[in-house]
Amino acid sequence: MPALVFPLLGFVIGLGLARIASGERGSTTESRDVVLAACFGAVLLGPTTAFLFALSPDWCLSYRVDSRRLPGFFPALLALGSACGPVLGVVCARALSWSRRPRLLWQLFALTLGSIAALLLVGSARLGRVASYTQFHDDFGVRPVAGSPLGYALLWLFSIVAVGVALTARGIRRHHAAVSRD
Repeated sequence: MPALVFPLLGFVIGLGLARIASGERGSTTESRDVVLAACFGAVLLGPTTAFLFALSPDWCLSYRVDSRRLPGFFPALLALGSACGPVLGVVCARALSWSRRPRLLWQLFALTLGSIAALLLVGSARLGRVASYTQFHDDFGVRPVAGSPLGYALLWLFSIVAVGVALTARGIRRHHAAVSRD
């Protein structure tokens, strides 16, 4: 279910950003990492999640729940969870410290990635098609994601998120290089 994958993906990205930043210690450095992770989540991941849910809410729920039956605050809660994921990843990694408990953090990283893979694997047959909840269950009007507006949106948005991850990681590296020179 992509709706559950987005916050987990944010958490994994946060763990990765903290791993990149693990070379330097210090309160200003750590707070800067959290700020960069928060900016990434708030500017890219949260809005990406909200846009995909607005574009195809039933697809985001893998056609398991009719999105019309969800409370009105659910999309905002989902976007907020996705936006907070990177910050939670950085904070969790800082609390456990990559230098002191790397094995535990790698296990957490692998467990989260495994959860993402399991969710996508379980929903893979459903995620290849785009329709409404009713269309999917009544088997009419179902189209493949490839070539659909949702398919193009997925390609575009995940490309933007990948570039955002790279730029955020670059910003963290540059900041840590500047701090280590001082």
